[in-house]
Amino acid sequence: MTSGALFGDPAAHMTSPRTSKAPKQPEQLTEDTRIMRRIIAEDPTYNLATVAPLTDLCLKHCSENFAYNCSVMQYLDDRQKRILLDSLAPDMPLKVTAHVIGEDPYWTRCCHQRWPIIDLSRHGGSWKQAFFERILEETIETFVPGHTYAPRLDECVTFAAPYVHRLDIRQLLPPLKQQHSKDKVSDDGSDDESDSEFSSEPQLVDHLDLGPVLAKLAQLEELAISYTVKDCGMNFEWSIFQFTGHDCLNLCKAIQQHPKLRILHLTRFFPITFMSMLRNTTIRELNLAANDLNETTASYFAHVLGHNKSLTHLDLSNNQLGSNVSKKLMDGMMRNDTLLYFDLRFTGSSQDAEYGICQQIERNQERLRQLFCDASRATSDNTQPVATEDSLPLGVTSVANQHPVSAYTYNPIPTT
Repeated sequence: MTSGALFGDPAAHMTSPRTSKAPKQPEQLTEDTRIMRRIIAEDPTYNLATVAPLTDLCLKHCSENFAYNCSVMQYLDDRQKRILLDSLAPDMPLKVTAHVIGEDPYWTRCCHQRWPIIDLSRHGGSWKQAFFERILEETIETFVPGHTYAPRLDECVTFAAPYVHRLDIRQLLPPLKQQHSKDKVSDDGSDDESDSEFSSEPQLVDHLDLGPVLAKLAQLEELAISYTVKDCGMNFEWSIFQFTGHDCLNLCKAIQQHPKLRILHLTRFFPITFMSMLRNTTIRELNLAANDLNETTASYFAHVLGHNKSLTHLDLSNNQLGSNVSKKLMDGMMRNDTLLYFDLRFTGSSQDAEYGICQQIERNQERLRQLFCDASRATSDNTQPVATEDSLPLGVTSVANQHPVSAYTYNPIPTT
């Protein structure tokens, strides 16, 4: 027996540390008993997510609960406000966002979500103004008296009022017709055909009363109304296109009492609407183009032109007025000293009346120039420069230079 076998091979009692299953000594264990994360270096998908900052978590919470507490906006800086507004949904309730969010890209997202095309130049270059004007127009045009939930319109007008400066209402829906029962049976058991059939006579129905709506729109400056119905299809009836007497009276009251209305466009109206112009001192432009005006309206026009002292632009183009009406208009213009623009294209007016109207308009323009120059001389001692003809208001220079004889440059179309 060799000595190696006697004493044994020392390497035989040595084991690899990797294959050793001997328990660790107690002194090698940590005193921390928490469950710790174990990192496996061989796992290529291991990626510990970065914990979000506390401010981002708070902004996320504010965004999710903005409809319940919007007062947090006053405690945020510009960067935090930007993050919060970019995370808000564009369909938030108006009662939350109307008076809290100012002119901001948030309104751009709201507009593009609802309407694919928006002409921002028609809304003062403001996305917030464009949104509230379009949403109010849409609410009015889809309102059915007696059927639509009225508080919804009141709520929309209340929140949109401070930001609406222009309204273009292209349709007004009439109330729904009362459905009569066709199987109505008389007392003796026979069908009463006279009661079951609809009356063939058209019955006029009143549209939405715009008086309460316009009374809340204190900032409204331009209004366009068309008493018609779009896309009526097979439900066409002449009655839904007619302007009733109650509609006319309600509109007259609204126009008379409005404090800032300057531009008015009317389509399919009653001539008596002009009587409201006598008591309104704010309207500067009146557009009645493409209406069914005839000789019976001449007395109203002449009366308005002779008594109104605020109207500067009047558009009666594309109305078959005739020579008799144009002469009455000329008589009314002889008593007017404020009108600067009068459009009589395609009206069949006489040459003599057009010439007389042009002469009066030129006198009004010269009078305005003289008043403007006198006011400039009075302030010439100050640092402000003396006004010249080129510094006149744009509307005046446009009339004086580009349209010196607006009612005379177009040849009349003979009436048939």
